[in-house]
Amino acid sequence: MTDLKPTNIPLTAKEFSQARCGVCFACGCYCGYIAYLKDGEIVDLYGHPYDPNGVGSFCTKGITYVQQLRNNPLRLKRVYKANQGSEFVEATLQEVLDEIKNTPGENLGIFLDRSASLEDYWAAKAITDNLYSDAQYLPFKAGTLKPQEWAQQKLILALEFEPEFSEVMSARWLVDAVERGAHLVSVSSRYSTVSSKAEHALTVNPYQVVKFLNDLALQAQRRPVISEFEDLINKLLVGFSTLKESLIIVGDSLLRTPFKDTLLYSLRTLVETFGINYSIVGNVSPLPLKTLEDFIKEAENLRLLILTGNPFRYLSDEAIERLREVKKVALTTFPNLTALRSDWILPARQFYEREFTGFLNSFGYVLGSDKVLEFEGYSLEDILSFNKKATAFGGEDFNLPTITQVEIPESPLEEEEAELYLMVDRTLVEELGHWNPWTHTIERKQLAHMNRETAKVLGLSDGDTFIIRGLSLTVSINNNVAEGVILVPESFEEMQPFDPGIRVGRLMKKPWLRVEELRP
Repeated sequence: MTDLKPTNIPLTAKEFSQARCGVCFACGCYCGYIAYLKDGEIVDLYGHPYDPNGVGSFCTKGITYVQQLRNNPLRLKRVYKANQGSEFVEATLQEVLDEIKNTPGENLGIFLDRSASLEDYWAAKAITDNLYSDAQYLPFKAGTLKPQEWAQQKLILALEFEPEFSEVMSARWLVDAVERGAHLVSVSSRYSTVSSKAEHALTVNPYQVVKFLNDLALQAQRRPVISEFEDLINKLLVGFSTLKESLIIVGDSLLRTPFKDTLLYSLRTLVETFGINYSIVGNVSPLPLKTLEDFIKEAENLRLLILTGNPFRYLSDEAIERLREVKKVALTTFPNLTALRSDWILPARQFYEREFTGFLNSFGYVLGSDKVLEFEGYSLEDILSFNKKATAFGGEDFNLPTITQVEIPESPLEEEEAELYLMVDRTLVEELGHWNPWTHTIERKQLAHMNRETAKVLGLSDGDTFIIRGLSLTVSINNNVAEGVILVPESFEEMQPFDPGIRVGRLMKKPWLRVEELRP
């Protein structure tokens, strides 16, 4: 567990009776905080000044998760069971436990969202191999550096990476690197804050982002290639060959494209050739998990599903209908789409309401936190506690090989570049954030973002209706989006209380991806 202690002099001027320290697991930065409590509730919240990850800062997402979701009036606090139709009645936990105990492991599936702890993973693994997640399993270490070590790098290539949409507080270390004189190059389908800090910023479609890295790798191997990025690639090759303090950062969205294999092979080639650092940033797992694609294909053949988070956001109407006869237990904070399509609903504990060891992160290490607040909810570890108690790894790092120590077969970029790509991806507000009025106002509407040239080709203007697979979205002309890309925020769904939108599973043909060709 964390060894952070409250400061000798309180950071707050408010009246409090207790100060407790914890670690925020709203993203993979794992920032430490101090919560000041009175009558068991938070009266003030500060980033811990001696924490090496957050260094005293605490972002809007962290404040929302720790302080705002806590007493949200929409939050579930009781166990419910589907009665008839869409009606739910209060139930007992024992009904759920009996159902789980009577289901053989081969007939049981468990979906782990990003809020799952290491203890949850081992408790689930003890009873079934059918563990699913939207996290991308990597059989190698996701990064060679912790984010605070980015500040010492002298050359940084960032591919489809925007901290505001992912690991929020890691942005500070990129800024520190630039202020210390680092050369930052950004290649992304969105012009973001990273792009604005970069010495060179290319805003191109996702295919071109991967092609850039592939062309760079081919030239590093002195293989013939004709590239439209030749001048910038040559500068990077010189930099990588002379500056050992070099880093390539890859946003995990690129792992959710048809070009994933090319991306990983190219990254491995460059890291091996130049001995440089890398970080794959976002929702990734160091432990084996089946994919969202596996879940969509296999779930209907199981007898019981235990679902954390909101995985039904990724399912089509037809896929949800195929699961009608499968019994489902939703472990959730809010009555989201998944909960309302399940047989039982259990109120979920947040990470600060339990002992928690984070492992689904980008930087290849684990960190534990003590319980900060009480809540009469449940975790996977709780409801699977009839099995052997799960044990977390000790220490800081997972004992995994780096990307150069595993075999990644060469995968040429064979797919032809499309004229138009649909990108359904993270933006400023995550799904849980849309259940909170404060953060929802940051991004009220689900819009189809495109730049002016793309809109002109499609004959559209700002505010027009754009039809995607028979579904209507309002057009937002935004020149921060690459030409030939339609960007739609993925964090909306139909059951949200404020300005509901269209879920990923209805917008995408292959909802386990974040990018696919779109034919207007």
